Amino acid sequence: MVPWVALALAGCEGVLGGPEHDPTDPPAFVAPLESVTLLPFDVRLQRVADAVGVSTDDPILADLRAARLELGDHDYGAGVAPDLAWSARRMTSWARALRPVCASEAMRARYPALRDALEELAIAAYGRRATPEDYDAYDAALAEVPLVGDAQYRAMCIALLSSTELVAR
Repeated sequence: MVPWVALALAGCEGVLGGPEHDPTDPPAFVAPLESVTLLPFDVRLQRVADAVGVSTDDPILADLRAARLELGDHDYGAGVAPDLAWSARRMTSWARALRPVCASEAMRARYPALRDALEELAIAAYGRRATPEDYDAYDAALAEVPLVGDAQYRAMCIALLSSTELVAR
């Protein structure tokens, strides 16, 4: 979860470059998008449902289900094979489909303040406890993209539910 929060936030805006970097800064580790292999769509859908505490047929997940082929799911009857590549286009589609999830009453009821509930979210979404690095990454992402109120909540929710730890192997 940790190193992908800022990347996921950038993906929410459809931007993949980020700010200019000082050439004297040490290089950061960034996995190329081509090397990320997505989990099958039904697994990703279940993980989001588990994180929010709803079933996969809940109405708040309708946009995810509607975009399933765009998000790499298969439809063998229509000749569509699964596509487990994580691209900028797919990342943007995923973030767009997560908007109703992150704006839902179910999400707000379960996690009224995301940072305060980071431990509970990590357990529900990733099957592990939150680490100090998770909290540091959360704070760093907000420092880089200063948002407030609902915009901050939605952006961080989308980022957390878009992390490679949740969507990829």
